[in-house]
Amino acid sequence: MTTLWLIRHGETDWNVEQRFQGSSDQILNAQGEAQATCLAPRLAEMTFDAIYASDLKRVQQTAHFALNGDTERLVSDTRLRELHFGTWEGLTWQEARDQFGEEFKEWADNRELNPHGGEKMSDVVQRVEAFMDDIQEKHKDDTDILIFAHGGVLAVLVCLLLGTNPNLWWQYRFLNCTLSEVILVNRGAILARLNDASHFL
Repeated sequence: MTTLWLIRHGETDWNVEQRFQGSSDQILNAQGEAQATCLAPRLAEMTFDAIYASDLKRVQQTAHFALNGDTERLVSDTRLRELHFGTWEGLTWQEARDQFGEEFKEWADNRELNPHGGEKMSDVVQRVEAFMDDIQEKHKDDTDILIFAHGGVLAVLVCLLLGTNPNLWWQYRFLNCTLSEVILVNRGAILARLNDASHFL
């Protein structure tokens, strides 16, 4: 069986301020660096056959701290970037509601709309599916794969693997620098662990 170990990046200032972050290349704040550092002892006890990460700075920094700087085997992949929110990036959710009103409401009900000029839901699904197709082609039985990415794209990934409508991605909340586990089986996938934060204790 192939096991995917999923890690969302550490905290950024925009996370704290509840801003649309998307493809904006934000960096970790001090708390985010500390969170990623806490992962290092735990990951050092594990063995991975492959490591993938979004190319955005906050994820690359998270991987650097979590892997104790040993990122030689890390493969960066733009398909793991967060959902692109276009002109809304940098706005808080409340600011987007206030400035775009009806457009925001329609988008909240149907993510195939993109009044912000960013990605439609189908765009995200297409790139995440392509990433997973490549993963499953390259890595066969009894493989452990570590993936550093973003909360939204990880949620879409889990929806696709579990056979859930990817428009329901918001039902999966990945917390900063927690560890989640998905086991791929013949008939689908098993969500074996979600938001394991025991390394913070």
